[in-house]
Amino acid sequence: MKIEVTVLDTETGKTRMCDRRSREFWETGNGACDCNRALLFHSFVEEANREEIGGVCLGCKRYLIVEAPVGCSLSEMNAGYPLVLRAKYLPTPKGID
Repeated sequence: MKIEVTVLDTETGKTRMCDRRSREFWETGNGACDCNRALLFHSFVEEANREEIGGVCLGCKRYLIVEAPVGCSLSEMNAGYPLVLRAKYLPTPKGID
């Protein structure tokens, strides 16, 4: 089932919405890292011209999912991203001080 998410580019502060992919795509599939999340902001050609070329994964460094439907965990959708980045841009779960 396709869901709508909002992805944040943590370098520019811009956001993009995507409603073409499933929860699994974002949590454990190709959308779980910057490779496909970056395509919401840049064309493939732009990304290929950056230093990360040659089929190497871009890793989990820049693009966070900051909004998702109720029942979807932002923590799970951003699990591969550094804790410092997640702490800076994601809401703190309720009940945790």
